[in-house]
Amino acid sequence: MNVDTGKDAQNAEDLASAVAQALMQGKKRDDIVKVLVKNGMSRDIAFEFVTDVLIRVEAFKLTPEGRGVMARKYRTRMIHGALWCLGGILVTSLTSSAAGEGGYFLFAWGAILFGGIGAIVGFVGWAKWR
Repeated sequence: MNVDTGKDAQNAEDLASAVAQALMQGKKRDDIVKVLVKNGMSRDIAFEFVTDVLIRVEAFKLTPEGRGVMARKYRTRMIHGALWCLGGILVTSLTSSAAGEGGYFLFAWGAILFGGIGAIVGFVGWAKWR
């Protein structure tokens, strides 16, 4: 039997990297395990593999580089949320002033509300990790 351990090791590293990236993006461990099982890995091995990667990701978050990655992630979320919120306020203001008295206007409550929530969540995360 001819086994190319270099190729196997590279495939494992690539898989670990993909799992780590999914975890950093907020995907749940059980969802990742389901995908690995669907692609042919046994459930026990998939669970153990993802758990090992999760432990390494959590340890990475505590390093200066990891804290920087997390801070940038939440800063981006904060900025996007603020832009959605401000865009919703702008659309509401413009359509309200154009409608005049008694006219119809667009109240962009979804953009305002969910953008505001995203901005707050982003700010809290950014403050935690910076």
